[in-house]
Amino acid sequence: MLGSDEQVKGQVATAQTSALQPIPLHDITARFDKFRDTTSFVSERTHTGSVTFGGKSAWPLVRSMDVMAGIACPGQLSVGCPTSASSGVLRFTATTSNWHFSDKRELILLIDGEPLKVGTMTWNGQVLEADDLRENLEIETGPLLLIRLAKAKKVEVQLGGIFEFPLTEENLAVFKELNVHLLWQEGNR
Repeated sequence: MLGSDEQVKGQVATAQTSALQPIPLHDITARFDKFRDTTSFVSERTHTGSVTFGGKSAWPLVRSMDVMAGIACPGQLSVGCPTSASSGVLRFTATTSNWHFSDKRELILLIDGEPLKVGTMTWNGQVLEADDLRENLEIETGPLLLIRLAKAKKVEVQLGGIFEFPLTEENLAVFKELNVHLLWQEGNR
């Protein structure tokens, strides 16, 4: 039984209003650290394109690669961070069969065909099972790199000078969604 005409009209109106609201495709989590007086906006991890080594598949050396990003700024904020007070972080997580990135941590991006040497990433690893390892590579950036990634149409990544992979449309969509939490100030657009 559908219910009274008034109930049905209310349900239709609610459905129409809900349909008009933008629905984020990816989770961006806001966290406040009261001990550091810092608010962070962090994206979920998403899978990148396939990793290659010398132009060929890197499987089983690198089984999968994920990317995530975040921004942080001083104070307790609920909407976003001013670009002038923000710092950013970019993290790649690889599931590997050996410690491939412990000493190969240089990050170079090809953003819409333009090379950008980002720097040396920090590394930490953990053993999931005997031959299943997780390697995390992270680099702190200013917000401008994250803004460039949000505006990019195509991004290719080189890690450690030997492993290469593209960022997917989903990865770039996450950067766009994270970018919403950077509060623009005049001159930063």
